[in-house]
Amino acid sequence: MKKLFVGEVIRKRRMELGLKQYELCEGICEPVTMSRLETGKQTPSYNKLKTILQRLGLPDDQCYMLLSKNEMLISDLQTEITSCNVLKDPERGLPKIEELEKIVEPDDTLTRQFILRSKASLGKKENGQIVPYTLNEKLDILFEAIRLTAPNFDIDSIHEGLYSIDEVKVINQIATVYSNLKQHKKAIDIYYQLLWLLKGRKADSYGIFPGNRLGNGIATECATGCPCPDFFRMEAPSAPAPA
Repeated sequence: MKKLFVGEVIRKRRMELGLKQYELCEGICEPVTMSRLETGKQTPSYNKLKTILQRLGLPDDQCYMLLSKNEMLISDLQTEITSCNVLKDPERGLPKIEELEKIVEPDDTLTRQFILRSKASLGKKENGQIVPYTLNEKLDILFEAIRLTAPNFDIDSIHEGLYSIDEVKVINQIATVYSNLKQHKKAIDIYYQLLWLLKGRKADSYGIFPGNRLGNGIATECATGCPCPDFFRMEAPSAPAPA
């Protein structure tokens, strides 16, 4: 059976895409850490490795690692919180978020991003009552979340980015909030750019295409919030015109 060294796989794919180390690892880890990962001198956390693989369009479901006790606890809490998000159950979800906040490391941008986008969905406690965030508060939270891993994020240049599934979920939430604010043009423009990443000219270069996990993640997440049901049956748009 052929043995694969994950650092070699990442380096090969990165070079195929013409990416610099700092471009791939932005918001995830330092370039020096990326270099050590590629040469096998350092083992990343599971979350960091998964996100790097997703950004490269590589399958992450065959990535197996021994998790630390803390990583296992974080993973279990994230699963429970995700379930609460889906079931719209803030009564159970918010205490789980508090548990997660107590154990997350300050430099764990991926888990902190998850916490922020979950808070935007579940709301907050005020005077003993659970209340939703206002739409503008949600936008502030979600922009803070996406900029943890994409510091230069700009809604007008999403098509130029390199995103993992979780980052796409945050962008989808941003578009949904704009739609709820009746700013449909802005929401549609975000979906349009995500569609271009999914079906357009960058799809092959980023390994994003219908049928792979990242492509399905984009299509599913975006379609659920898109105010135009037929949007994802459109032909792939041409690249947005340069400014």
